[in-house]
Amino acid sequence: MFRTIVVPVDLTDRNRPAVEMAAKLSTPSQGTIHLLHVIETIPGFSVEEEPEFYGRLEKRATEHLDSLSAPLSERGIRFEADVIYGARAKTILEEVIRIGADLLVIQSHRIDGERRGEGLGTLSHQVGLFAPCPVLLVR
Repeated sequence: MFRTIVVPVDLTDRNRPAVEMAAKLSTPSQGTIHLLHVIETIPGFSVEEEPEFYGRLEKRATEHLDSLSAPLSERGIRFEADVIYGARAKTILEEVIRIGADLLVIQSHRIDGERRGEGLGTLSHQVGLFAPCPVLLVR
């Protein structure tokens, strides 16, 4: 069982299986699941210069994290849900280190064996290659 699990999520429902897997793998009453959504900042379009634009994104992300975390709360599983800004892969890896995660659970997709090389540059594969802790790709 794992005590500190990070689950990066986007704004779709396809992350629910990753959140559920993290719940199954967390240490009851001692573990914490960290749901993390990273808002990719746009060069030349800073958060300080465009607070309304980024504020709308943050509000939507917070609402989605509330939806994803509701089943965890109902089951008494400890969690934290954070929305942060930055380059997604780099920021996720920095948070994994900062939090001291002992597992990263991330939703991924299957790669078609007939089209080798396609889909290898996705966020889940980038993070999976460079994570400083074990990684579970959920499909």
